[in-house]
Amino acid sequence: METELPKVKEIWMSIEESDEVPKRRTISNKARPATTSTNKKTIKEITRKVTNVITKKSPSNNFDLTVAQKEIYKPVLTSKQNKVEVKTTSDTSTREAKGYLIHNQIGQGAYAIVKQGINKSTNEKVAIKMYEKYRIADTQRKASVDREISLLKRLNHPNIVKLYETIDMQRQLWLVMELALGRSLHSFIRSKTDRKLSEKDGMRLFRQIVSGIEYCHKLNVTHRDIKMENILIDDELNVKIIDFGFSICSPPTQRLRIFCGTPSYMAPEIVNKEKYMGPPTDIWSLGILLFTILAGYFPFKGVTEKDLFRTISRGTVIYPTTMSEEVKTLIGKMLQVDPSKRITAIEVSHYNN
Repeated sequence: METELPKVKEIWMSIEESDEVPKRRTISNKARPATTSTNKKTIKEITRKVTNVITKKSPSNNFDLTVAQKEIYKPVLTSKQNKVEVKTTSDTSTREAKGYLIHNQIGQGAYAIVKQGINKSTNEKVAIKMYEKYRIADTQRKASVDREISLLKRLNHPNIVKLYETIDMQRQLWLVMELALGRSLHSFIRSKTDRKLSEKDGMRLFRQIVSGIEYCHKLNVTHRDIKMENILIDDELNVKIIDFGFSICSPPTQRLRIFCGTPSYMAPEIVNKEKYMGPPTDIWSLGILLFTILAGYFPFKGVTEKDLFRTISRGTVIYPTTMSEEVKTLIGKMLQVDPSKRITAIEVSHYNN
C-alpha cells in the first residue's frame, strides 16, 4: 500500500495542473465558470483512478488513512463537486462466491457476522459465519477461531449446529454451517409476558440442551459459554446449541486457567479466578439457565460485577414459590459452590426422566 501512495498524490496533482479542470481557488459566483460536460467526465475519470489506487490491495474492508495521507486525498475524498465515497470491494460484494449465493444477515457477534446462504449445487439453505481476517489477526482470537473449527468438525449431534465446511478467502474466513431456523432462547423468553416458561416447556427445552452438553462432555469438550443467547429454538421447540468460540477439548481431570464466559452464568471457581475443571463449569451454567427460564430472572444479581461475583461465590439461591420441589432439587444439585459436589451431565440427563 505504501508504494502506491505517490501515485495518488501524482494523480491529484494532475488535477491541479490540468487545463480541462478548474483549479481550486476562491472566485466570486459571477466569475465562476460553468462546469462543462467535459469537466465532469474528466473529474469522474480522475476520481476513478484515485479510488482504484486507494482501494488497491486494501488489507480489509475498513480502509484507514494516516493524518498525512488524509491531507493528500482530502480534495478527492471530500470534494463537493464530486462527492466521492471511497469503498473497498469485499469478497461478497457480488453476493455470489465459492459456490454459495449470499442473502440477508441473520446474526452478528463481536468478530463475525452470520448471513443466510444457498448452496448452488444442492439448493440447501445454510448459515455462513463470516470472519473479517483483520478482526481475528490477534494471536488469541485466531486461536479461538481455529479451536472452534476443530471442535465443530468433531461434533455430530442433533442438538448441536453442524459445520459443513470452511472457506479461506482473501479477506474473510467463512464457516458454512447448518441453518438453524428460529430464534435464540433469549429472544423467545423476552417475547413472553412474564418472561418465563412453564415447567413442561422449560424442561422439554432443557433436556435437549443437556443431551447436547452430555455428548460434548463424553468427547471431553467443554462449551464454557452456555447461555440463552447461544441456544436456538424453532417453532416446535427443537434446540440447537451454537457458538463454540470459548470451547475447549481437554481431559476431564485437567485444570484450566482461562477466565471466560458470561458473568451471570460463571461458576464460583471462575469468578474467583481459581484453576478449574471444565465440565463442572458447564453444569453450573446449565443450573443458571434452567432457573432463569422457569423463574423469569437470574438467581444471582449484583449492582456491579464485583457484587455479582460475590453473590455467585456465596451460592445462596432463593427459589420462587411457584417452582416445583423436583426442579428445585435438580437446580440445587447443579448450583453447588463446590464443583466436586456438582451433579454430572449424565446424572442431569437421567434425573426425573
